Amino acid sequence: MIPYAERLKKLSSSPAAAAPPAVPADLLDAVVRLLADVLATPDGRVDPDRSFADLGISSLLAVRLLDRVNRAFGLRLGVDALFSHGDARRLAAHVASLVPDALLRSVTTAMPWILSRVLLRTRRLPVPSPSGRGLG
Repeated sequence: MIPYAERLKKLSSSPAAAAPPAVPADLLDAVVRLLADVLATPDGRVDPDRSFADLGISSLLAVRLLDRVNRAFGLRLGVDALFSHGDARRLAAHVASLVPDALLRSVTTAMPWILSRVLLRTRRLPVPSPSGRGLG
């Protein structure tokens, strides 16, 4: 069995990965912001053409990224989407191919609100203790 990172690296360096696809800027920005959140980058910037393997995406981070993408766009992508689309630009192009144009336009218009909701729900926030005495 090929380890996850090796499989991602092999796929992202294949000849089919040569030409980056055209992606709406708002959609690409949304996917990059979700990826940056998963990677917890201090400045929130990630190169959209850098492979997930090169970014250090582990299987746990892959699940987190796909959870955020699925929530933001109402999809049900599996981990195989990261194997088939090895960087943020290709993943965004794949999302664009699955979401109808009219819905994609409305989603990208509402993207700041959607991202804030998705990112807020996926972050671990302090929870009050059952006793009511501070945070648990």
